[in-house]
This record gives sequence, structure tokens and C-alpha cells, in this order.
Amino acid sequence: MIKDPGRDFHLGLILLVAFNLLIHINTYLGIVVVMGGACLAWRTFYEFQKIKLPPFWLKWIFVFLSFAWVQLQYGTLLGLDAGAALLIMSVCLKVLDRARYHDAMVVLFLNFMLLLVRVVDDQSLWMTLVGAFDLVIVTALLVQLHTRNDLSIDLQGLLKTGFKLILQTTPFLFLLFFVFPRYTTQFGLVPMAGKTSAGFSADMEPGRVSQVAQSDLTAFRVRFQGTIPGPRERYWRGLVLEKNQGMSWSVFDSSKKRVKPQRGTLSQVEQEILIEPRFEEWLFVLEKPISLSFDNKLYNLGLVKNDQDVYSLKKPLTQKAIYIVESVLQKSSELSELQRKVNLSGVGDITPRMKEWINQIQMSAKTEKQKAYKVMSYFKNNFRYTLSPGPLQNNTVDEFFFEKKVGFCEHFAASFTYIMRAMGVPARVVIGKSQ
Repeated sequence: MIKDPGRDFHLGLILLVAFNLLIHINTYLGIVVVMGGACLAWRTFYEFQKIKLPPFWLKWIFVFLSFAWVQLQYGTLLGLDAGAALLIMSVCLKVLDRARYHDAMVVLFLNFMLLLVRVVDDQSLWMTLVGAFDLVIVTALLVQLHTRNDLSIDLQGLLKTGFKLILQTTPFLFLLFFVFPRYTTQFGLVPMAGKTSAGFSADMEPGRVSQVAQSDLTAFRVRFQGTIPGPRERYWRGLVLEKNQGMSWSVFDSSKKRVKPQRGTLSQVEQEILIEPRFEEWLFVLEKPISLSFDNKLYNLGLVKNDQDVYSLKKPLTQKAIYIVESVLQKSSELSELQRKVNLSGVGDITPRMKEWINQIQMSAKTEKQKAYKVMSYFKNNFRYTLSPGPLQNNTVDEFFFEKKVGFCEHFAASFTYIMRAMGVPARVVIGKSQ
């Protein structure tokens, strides 16, 4: 029968938990510093018989407060960000639990989960090296827990044991990699209300979305004829959203006219595009398009475009199709009076705090370009990108900009465009794909 581990082992376990919390400090600073630091300090004092572990009822209060804080912060208990926050809190609270064999096992396996969550979010070289080191240490501690009662902090011995076990399991890992399917970072969760997947839509309402599942499905393939434009110019526009109501954006009801397929004479970039049938009737073009035509002449009969040079079909595609686009790489032309009016509309009543913030920006930024850079810089320094932000309660720009401050690309696009319009700068949301 395996005996409960002693003080030396638990002190080593405290160091391991501290290491695994530190790799999350950039994303979950408050939880790691406040809750992690408090729980680890409490357990350290307990090991030296300075204080007692918290009673059963107090632990349940801590658990309830943890769930309440996550719900308040993220608006949900589901998703990668909210789930990671709950996992970090669980590890911290488990450190305050009993000092038995079973509890040590749970803490070690929770450290595996902490590492997994971090690797899902960051696959950089630095994180790969840290993750490999962490995996070796946790694996070695599991072995030590089953072979001896106390742990002498012997890093060389731990690394030797851990690497030996990892090497022994390498053939099995290769088998899993090549035989079993690999899923997206949402781990095959069942679709629920408030979730969506990365993709393409004719309207945008990010405040209603709590979680975005990444997709590795192909959008379209492009083959250039002649010169290939640089990376900054390789953005295929699919749709322009100009109708605005707060965080909600949709297509402006502009007139569409049928396109007569023809080949241009001023083309600088010719693209042959093989598009997948998952974008309804919308077609992607490299700015600025001067002509578009399908290989299949039946599609040409239903080809239309609007005043913003957005190409589409009268009926959605049901199978793959090939079309040729000719584009001229040039700066955008001046806006017409109608375009300027449309791209300044939908702002409505600006709240006092938004007015105050905008006035501060306009005091130091005079030109439209300066205003745009100021706003983008503010986003960069004060906001965080995540695929699991939770829904907005009121779905307003103010709520996202002043309170939530976490979101994915649509949150930033919707709020940025609204703010630019509020500053008197014509703006719109362009949806497409870049390479």
C-alpha cells in the first residue's frame, strides 16, 4: 500500500504548481498573482506547521466565489478562456486540500491540464521548450510518488527519469498522431447557443457570440497569372458591411446590376480562383476588380455586383466553381456624397463617456489617419484577443470598449468602425480572406 507523501514531496509540488501558474500569468494575471499566490503561501505555511488548512465550509465558499467571478468576468462558464480560468482556480484551491496520496495525484494531473491549456493557446518555440520541460518534471514526480514517500529536490534525477519515460512512450505517440484524427482547439464540443465557427457571413453581430470555434476548412485556392502581389496586397474582399446599429453590422441596401463577362485591358493582376461552396452567393476579389467571369457560362448568367464592387451570384453555389478575376492594384478613389453619407451613418446618440474619450483623442490627432492610428494603438495596449469572450449583456460598443475589453476580430472591427464614424471619419467593415 502506498503511503501518503511527506512534507518534502508537497514542497516540491508547490514549486511545480507555481511554475505552471507562471506560464499563464500574461493571460490570467489577477488569478495567478492574487489567488495563486495566496493559496501557495497558505499551503507553504501549513507545511511548516504555522497555520491550519481551511475548514470544509470555507473551501466551498471559495469554490462558489470562483464560479461567480468567472461568470461575471466572461459572461459564461464554458469556452476555452472561462474554462482555463476555472481550471487555474481549481488547482489553487486543490493545493489547500488534504495532504494524502489521492490529493497529490489529483494535483499532478491538474498540472497536466494546465500545461495542455497553455499549449492550445500558444505553440511558439519558447512554449514548446517550456512544455517539454514541464511534461518531463510532472511525469517524473508521478513516478516518484509511487516509489518513495519523500521527494528530494534533485532536478537531474527528475529529468533523467522523465526523459526515460517519454522516450519509452514515443512509438505510441507517433501511432496516435498518424492514426487518430486531430480536432480543432474546441475539442469537439457540441454546438450550443451563442457559439459560432470561424467563417463568412452577410451580417456581423459579435456581441451575441460567446465562443468561436476555429476551422481549418479551405475557403478558396488562387493561382496567379504573371506577377504575384506582395503580402500586404493579398486581401481578397468578399463583402462590405455599411449598415450600422451599435455592434451590429449588415449589408447596405444598394442596387445590384448584372455583370457582362469581359476581359479587362488595364489588368495588373490576374487570378484564377477555385472557390468552395460554403460562402452562399458571395465571391472573393482582389482589390480593385475590373472584371470577373466564370468558366461555366451558366454562372455568368447570374453574376451581379453592387455599387461597392462586391460581386455575387443570384443563387448560392452548391459545388466548387472556377472564375477569373482581373484587378488593378491602386489606391481607393474619392468617396461620392452618397458613400460618405452612408459611411457616417448609424452612430446614434453617443454616450457621455464615449464623447469624453473621443474628445481626448481629437485633441492630439488632427488628420483622419492620425485618429485611426490613435484608436488602433489604444486597442493594442488595452485589449486582449480571445476566441471565447462570452456574450455582451447589452450588445453595445460602450460595454465592449469600456468594460469587457476582450474579444475576437469582429468585436474590434465593429467597435473601431463605429468609433471612427463617431469622430466624423467615413468607415465601413470589409470582410474577406488574406494570405
